[in-house]
Amino acid sequence: MNIQTERLANHTAQFTVEIPAERLEKGKQQAARRLSGRVNIPGFRKGKAPYSIIVRYFGEPAIIEDAFELIGNDVYREALTEIGVEPYGPGNYEKYDAEKMTMTFTVPLAPEVTLGDYRAVRLDYSVPVVTDEDVEKTFKSLLEQNATSEVIEGPAEAGHRVTVDIHGVVAEDHKEEDGEEKAEDDHDHVVDHNDPNLYAHEHGVQILLDADHEPIPGFADALIGVQAGETRSFDIVGPEGDEDFEDVAGKTVHFTVSVQKVESVVLPELDDAFAAKMTANEEKPLTLEELRVRVADNLKSINENRFMQDYSRKALDAMVETATVAYPQQLLADEVEEMKEQFDQNLRQQGFTLKDYMKVMNKTDADMFEEYRPTAELRVKRGLVMREVMKAERIGASNEELMGEIDNMLGPVADENRDQMRKVLEDPKMRLNVLDDLLRRKTTERIVAIAKGEAPELPAADAAEEEVAETVEDDQGA
Repeated sequence: MNIQTERLANHTAQFTVEIPAERLEKGKQQAARRLSGRVNIPGFRKGKAPYSIIVRYFGEPAIIEDAFELIGNDVYREALTEIGVEPYGPGNYEKYDAEKMTMTFTVPLAPEVTLGDYRAVRLDYSVPVVTDEDVEKTFKSLLEQNATSEVIEGPAEAGHRVTVDIHGVVAEDHKEEDGEEKAEDDHDHVVDHNDPNLYAHEHGVQILLDADHEPIPGFADALIGVQAGETRSFDIVGPEGDEDFEDVAGKTVHFTVSVQKVESVVLPELDDAFAAKMTANEEKPLTLEELRVRVADNLKSINENRFMQDYSRKALDAMVETATVAYPQQLLADEVEEMKEQFDQNLRQQGFTLKDYMKVMNKTDADMFEEYRPTAELRVKRGLVMREVMKAERIGASNEELMGEIDNMLGPVADENRDQMRKVLEDPKMRLNVLDDLLRRKTTERIVAIAKGEAPELPAADAAEEEVAETVEDDQGA
């Protein structure tokens, strides 16, 4: 076939296919038979009228239009193969030209990634050290969780504990409109947690009115004197020069706080008896000193995990910055839909739906797309670059590694349920999901190693490709 191809600006290809006369004629004959089978043509049984009669009855243009539609799918598939285009998803049949005997299609192209010098990325690797102050804060939290309390009927004082619903919004760039405050009260649960102006939205949270527990400096003081059943609104300006509040530094945060309960609190003594109580279900209860060691070890593990997540994300983002990434609009639209579905699931846990939210917030589908676009674009780029790094680093997984991963997943499963769960995990589709997670984790580990300057030399291409091929073949044959 004679095919003219054009690459469009939005990572989409448009190709115009010239249809051979005999193929179009065959399509016209098929179209005529199909049309004649739909209606009663006087003097003929359905589908039995000759072509010349059908043309006079329906008209040549109708038959030609139907003929192009009939042959369109086959022409599209053959043209894709001939021009060697790898599509991201289904294409579109745009138009036909009966005089030129051509058909025009558009197709979103598969994403293309060209990595920069990603192996030159370096980031400082310094895990925050657990301090004595960190340990003491943890013990203070444990004491508070095991404190005795008494409901107070009067106003809250410093040191009291309040149970509240909090809604905080950064006031900058937040234009109040008539009726907005009322709408917020009427639809308190319908909150977009992706809203960049949202600072806090929590229900039934317990807060001790002291400087160590307030969500922002000045919050505890603002609630002194509040009583159960009261709703108090106030503004707090984010402190300057504090990295914990750099997102709101110098900005005004407007809070609406509804108080459910006010309590006085009495903390237990921090001693061996308290440590034994905290570990009473263990084979041997711990002393206070032993509990301190465990708390420090746990905090160290938490710090390392948090740091690693942040470090790997920053390293990947640095690689994204040096890469050239091209993808069709459809990929971005699919990512936005996935984010909307997740938001809808979150809303349903609160008794609402995405449709409810859009109605209350007066948002259209176009509004939602633009709202999610920046995050969706970053997620798409991260995913594409990570996949390309995986290829460039020739990261694969053997069948033994995959089965080991499944065994690890079965570890916490009760013995009586393990065989049934194994069947689920060894289903071909599930195996592919497990494989994908395994490869992502191995790629993340490699990205971290690169950023630390500890990445190994790349393995020989043949060996790595054989390892990947082994896993793919095993899973495809499963």
